[in-house]
Amino acid sequence: MDYSAAIGTFVSGMAKARHLTLLLAVAGGALTTSEAAAQTTAQPESAPPADQSAAPAAPVKKKGSVTDEGSVFRDIIVTAQKRSENIQKVGISITAFSGSQMRQLGLRNAIDIAKVTPAVSIYQIHPSVTSINIRGVSQNYFADHLEAPIAVYQDDAYLGSTSSVGVRTYDVDRVEVLRGPQGTLFGRNATGGLIHFVSKGPTDKFDAYEEVTAGGYEYGHGFIETEGAVGGPLSDNVTARLSFATTNDQGPWHNSVGPAPGNNNEYDARLQLRWEIDPATRLDLNGSISLNRNMRGAAYTTRAVQPDAHGLGTALAPDEYGTYVNFASPTFAPIQSPCEGCDLTGYRQGSNPFKLQEDDPGSFRRTIYSGTAKLTHDFGRINFVSVSNYQHISKSFSIDTDGGPSVLFDYGTQMKYRQFSEEARVSGTSDKLKWVAGFFYLNMKGRYGVDGLFDLGPYIGLTCTAPACYGGSPVTDSLRASYELNVKSWSGFAQGDYYLTPDFYVTGGLRYTDDQKTFDYRFHDSLGFQAVLTGGSPTVDYNPATDPSADRSFKNISAKAQVNWTPSSNLLVYLGYSRANKGGNWSAPIFPPVVTSALPHKQEVLTSIEGGEKLRMLNGALTLNSSVYYYYYKNYQAFAMQNLVQTIFNVNARAYGGEVELRANPLLGLDLGLSTAFIHNTVYDTPLPDGTFADRKLPNAPKISLNGLLRYSFDALGGKLAAQANAQYFGAHYMTVLNEPTNHENGYVTVDLRLEYTSPDAHWSAAGFVRNANNARYRIYGLDVSSLSYAAGVYAPPRTYGMTLGWKY
Repeated sequence: MDYSAAIGTFVSGMAKARHLTLLLAVAGGALTTSEAAAQTTAQPESAPPADQSAAPAAPVKKKGSVTDEGSVFRDIIVTAQKRSENIQKVGISITAFSGSQMRQLGLRNAIDIAKVTPAVSIYQIHPSVTSINIRGVSQNYFADHLEAPIAVYQDDAYLGSTSSVGVRTYDVDRVEVLRGPQGTLFGRNATGGLIHFVSKGPTDKFDAYEEVTAGGYEYGHGFIETEGAVGGPLSDNVTARLSFATTNDQGPWHNSVGPAPGNNNEYDARLQLRWEIDPATRLDLNGSISLNRNMRGAAYTTRAVQPDAHGLGTALAPDEYGTYVNFASPTFAPIQSPCEGCDLTGYRQGSNPFKLQEDDPGSFRRTIYSGTAKLTHDFGRINFVSVSNYQHISKSFSIDTDGGPSVLFDYGTQMKYRQFSEEARVSGTSDKLKWVAGFFYLNMKGRYGVDGLFDLGPYIGLTCTAPACYGGSPVTDSLRASYELNVKSWSGFAQGDYYLTPDFYVTGGLRYTDDQKTFDYRFHDSLGFQAVLTGGSPTVDYNPATDPSADRSFKNISAKAQVNWTPSSNLLVYLGYSRANKGGNWSAPIFPPVVTSALPHKQEVLTSIEGGEKLRMLNGALTLNSSVYYYYYKNYQAFAMQNLVQTIFNVNARAYGGEVELRANPLLGLDLGLSTAFIHNTVYDTPLPDGTFADRKLPNAPKISLNGLLRYSFDALGGKLAAQANAQYFGAHYMTVLNEPTNHENGYVTVDLRLEYTSPDAHWSAAGFVRNANNARYRIYGLDVSSLSYAAGVYAPPRTYGMTLGWKY
């Protein structure tokens, strides 16, 4: 990897931003000023409130400081250790943003946050699947029943289904991104870290705001988004807040043979009530609903590929014919694509990935509702918190995976899911000890269905060469997998900080987890290929009655041991060990041959050694945080398409890397953020489709990535004007653990621009923005379906522009 070239590419991308050269010159001059000129910068916030589990994320402000004059980067209060603390005082690699910071920086959701956060990538592959990657740890399997190794929490409640992660973010108090294993306090499936979304709660004074955003994509379609909230006191001891958001997004795609896929109609609402029962007791009730209606599915852009000697997809040259195994019968001779550079149906995708010819635009429909009750009581030296949550999800989804005008392979899913969780914990503080201990219970029940429609025409001579005829052949195999997964999990945990001296303390924590899981799976294909390929029945039944491995128990211990040193109030140095686990589960393939012994996979365990520092300099004008880590992965759950069969297998892996994050406020109104992440990793003895083994790289884990943000706010037109540019470089990487040539993505740079005006009374604002201003084209997801002659990919949105109008009380 040429690091100097990567940095040069990143800087050149930043330089493309309008007015950026001038802003960089101003920043450079500011950084040469003396420390005395920075004496008016923000100071850390004072001690947290008594209710340590529900502190607001109000940025730290000091009257007469740079922060008071419009600087964005300020320390905020986080609850990464189940208590309220200044982010600079927590010995964990964290990036966090308050709701105010997100609005000022134009960060609408978690995807935008990832653009300015080191070692984090978040992609919405389609409305049904959102992929989160922290330090190379992710889950690329798109099945609905699997939990991710990055835990996601919403208002202290665990989101067990990945189908709920892609819901729109709105009316946010703060977002916390924690890197590294967090198993002791946040439990199962926080192997690689976690993201916690915290909603803005009810206030004791009237509060209201509304925002409307309208814009369009490079290729013509547009979108309208709204967001707002109103809240305040209902009585002396009861407050409420009602929040809402709507999205109408037609997507960036054009379809020449039918309706364009990828539109999004979403409606979200949340109602919160806060009852101050007495000075020491509070009850928070939170109910939310999210509806997706009248939506078409996402768009896969495909390319013609063929398997190489190892069975890994390789792109066809424009003048090359592909050769493939004949699925109609193992005794038939291989077949060839009907034209140069095309797939088996004769389709060849054009150079523009947003201009499609899809015969089926797909569909998406989802309903999510959730309710949370949080009870807190202060006993004096001990605080008690109970968080009870219920979630329900129903969803149906379909997509044309081959991306062309013929029916080669269409895919659809359905799910009905419900979850109940309860966490009860107590915490306390003495002269030398801060501690928390608790119990967690989780019950998840899900019913799932997966459908596939596979066209056999190309294999028995019924293929039409494009563009002579489209529409597929009448010979199709209907594939169906239906299954249920029931999970009961309980755990007990405790963690504490013990001060050996005023500036040196040790952290220790343990968590015991017991998962009980049962799986009931049934597969059938209408033309009987399961029977042909396995010599058995066309139907597969796998459940506790037919196989004891469908009823399993997973027990494990998460642990943390860390030393922390604070030689001054502006510096924290830490070094620690942590261990977290992700429970085992089962694959749910939709393509034969289904082999029941390959369905279960083991639990994975990630052990980490990590050290870091958090430093504030120049009286708070400069913050420099960095961390380094070493990961050992035992039984890493790797997902791959093994000759079209969706498979999770266990392999060992190692990784080491680090991050550096700098935030500076060198001048009044000037904010500079720079960060970088690097990682080296190896996945050992990965099974390839041809039966051989090879070392591979983790998915979406480039050797280096860079993030930069520059914002300047100044007085203009009687109010405030703020100009902003942020850029990201994401290095070359593979999108799957098999590292297929077709799923290798080169490094790319994206640039976002924003200009905002705020009125003199700060009650209204207007902002214009351009996302992906350099119109970079890159894939965020890839799937090797080379046995069927194509590879499916999802591209990030092209250049997007628009305006946001906001009003607040």
